[in-house]
Amino acid sequence: MATSPDHALIRIPNRIVYWIITPVVGVGILFAVLFIRYTTPTLSRQITDQIDSNLKLASELGLEACEDRFNYLLELRLEDDLAMNAALKREALEEITSTTSAFRNIHALVIEDNRTIVESSQPLPPQPVTEFDLPLRTETVVSYRLLDRPVRMHYRFFPFWNWQIITYIEQKDYLGPVQLVERSIYFGTFGVLLLLTVTLTVVFRKFVALPLKHLVAGTHAVAEGHYQALPERGNDEIGQLIFDFNQMIASLSAKDDELKKMLQEVRQTEERFRTLFESAPIGFALIETSGRMLEANDAMYRLLGFKEDQTDGDLRFNDYFYRTEDAERFGGGLFKTPSLSKFECDLLRPDGQRWTARLTASSFTLAGESLMLVIAEDASRELKLVAQLQRAQKMEAIGTLAGGVAHDLNNILAATVGYPEMLLMDLPEDSPLRGPLEAIKHSGQKAAVIVQDLLTMARRGISVSEVVNLNTIVDEYQNGSEYKRLEKHHPDIRLDVQLTNDLFNISGSVVHLSKTLMNLVSNAAEAMPVGGTITITTENRYVDYPIGNYDAVPEGDYAVLRVADQGTGIARADLDHIFEPFFSRKKMGESGTGLGMAVVYGTVKDHQGFIDVYSEVGRGTTFTLYFPITRERTGEAVPLQSLDNLKGRGETVLVVDDMATQRQIVADMLTRLGYRAVTVASGEEAVAYVRNAPPDLLVLDMIMDPGIDGLETYRRIVQINPGQKGIITSGFSETKRVREAEALGIGKYLKKPFTIRRLAEALRAIVADTR
Repeated sequence: MATSPDHALIRIPNRIVYWIITPVVGVGILFAVLFIRYTTPTLSRQITDQIDSNLKLASELGLEACEDRFNYLLELRLEDDLAMNAALKREALEEITSTTSAFRNIHALVIEDNRTIVESSQPLPPQPVTEFDLPLRTETVVSYRLLDRPVRMHYRFFPFWNWQIITYIEQKDYLGPVQLVERSIYFGTFGVLLLLTVTLTVVFRKFVALPLKHLVAGTHAVAEGHYQALPERGNDEIGQLIFDFNQMIASLSAKDDELKKMLQEVRQTEERFRTLFESAPIGFALIETSGRMLEANDAMYRLLGFKEDQTDGDLRFNDYFYRTEDAERFGGGLFKTPSLSKFECDLLRPDGQRWTARLTASSFTLAGESLMLVIAEDASRELKLVAQLQRAQKMEAIGTLAGGVAHDLNNILAATVGYPEMLLMDLPEDSPLRGPLEAIKHSGQKAAVIVQDLLTMARRGISVSEVVNLNTIVDEYQNGSEYKRLEKHHPDIRLDVQLTNDLFNISGSVVHLSKTLMNLVSNAAEAMPVGGTITITTENRYVDYPIGNYDAVPEGDYAVLRVADQGTGIARADLDHIFEPFFSRKKMGESGTGLGMAVVYGTVKDHQGFIDVYSEVGRGTTFTLYFPITRERTGEAVPLQSLDNLKGRGETVLVVDDMATQRQIVADMLTRLGYRAVTVASGEEAVAYVRNAPPDLLVLDMIMDPGIDGLETYRRIVQINPGQKGIITSGFSETKRVREAEALGIGKYLKKPFTIRRLAEALRAIVADTR
């Protein structure tokens, strides 16, 4: 079969391209191979030599740092001074690590006695204490496997401290620059070759092959009914024929293009609105006067509790209103009001879940039919957050008032607790005054407990610095006097304790967590007048998505404490008030101070925790407390010392307090403990006293009015007498300003009212630390 001239024209350019490009590509590949062969080794060797040089330089600088410190010790003749040795070793280690940081990817490792890592500029996994098998030669850079890592290293030995100073770079970082250079050369060389080949191909096709192909393709397109103009060419006969042909099809082509453009615009507009409708995060629905939904997006189906494939296409929006009057308002009046209408109402999902919807509706007429566009949003979470904010603001306002009262009461109780304790120390065992004094002291301590509840409620009374395990809290409560007293008053109550063996620890306050558990169990017992079971459960829980119940619990690891009863339950209307101070449905005088649940709330919040409450009237209540975990371990208990072993040796103690009674009682305690007490009434007086005669210790009140407070007083004192130690006291617990004073070096903190033993223990600890 003969080949047509047109097809021959299509094949000829391909042959030309092949015979032109092939020699160019061959020569380019040969050049690229030779260039890579003779260039890459030289550059790679220069890079590795530079890295080896940096390794040597870094280790030499590290050795030089050690020699400088050791020579300094020799010059001062302090080579036997352990403290000076330790300080200069620390400086040398810091200089070694800082020196290596100047070199990219080079790390330092200092090994003592060929087995102990004393410093590393790179975090390392824990290593067992083993001998390090280091190379014998220290003058060369070697490849080595250090701590199970392939490295390139150099080390120097400093014999006077028995240190091996190692500088190393991991093998991947050592070879990285070489590999980068090699890849750059490969890609650069072959990239240029590829670019040259593509350029030649494009140029040839544009100016030689395409004109020929266009001529053949244009005639085929016309034969198949496509209105495609042929490329114009010269003024010869073929050119004139192509020109006339193009003019003939131009009119038909223009009309066809106009129609296609109009259809395309319609499709694009429809697609945009459909995409907007379906992907909108809020619900959209087009509704008839009967309430049937003609169209709805996915968000609307989700809000109503359906998936689109679960519906039969005959859903009536009116059927999901929780209240009949809302459904009547929606189905009647809104269709008669063309203006935009907004209102909130409760809707009901098929599973019985009730939720608050914020609806925006607008009616209109389309093709003679009355329709309504409804936009729906779920307002449940927003309303719940608003309620939580209002509840928190109310608790904060009440807590601030209670906190101020509690602080003043703690100052007043100092004498009630302190003086009976000192008087009892002087009375014989058979004195008739011991009973009244014990009663006064016990009453003061009970009052202090109530004041502590006020501070806890005010969220100004908890220090959460101890490592605590909730299982220990539960065990101690179950075996303690408080639970025995509860059993005596509620003999029909049974305790069911279910503890997780491997429960994580938390950072907290044992006293306040114990009080929280006691209050929850006590409330549970009072909620079961005819008896029942109280279940206490602990568990570890990872919250992988936020829980939005009474409190919004964010993601994280928690130790959970749960107390559940089988009592009368809490009415839904009361749930928002149960943590408010003095809120109770019990009869006056039947139980407690009315602060129990407020103390629970304050304690949980001061522990950065969260509360969940579930209750059904007549079936019981469950309180679930979430506490963030800590990986620290609990400490061991310290045995109690006798008071005689805690007495001072005549040290001078400056007592600073704006209240005369506070100054006097602390001075009397100090005198009894063997200290010499000096008192002043303000921070300014204390600064003046220290300027003239610095005392051995301070007992400094934090809140003094008027004048400067305890923190500012201590700041000025340490400027005069650096290193001045003492105790800072306050009617509040550890506040931010108290912690600032501790960071400056004050020593200890005591919360008022304190006993003579606590004062003695704090002073003895400070004296022991300064010796």
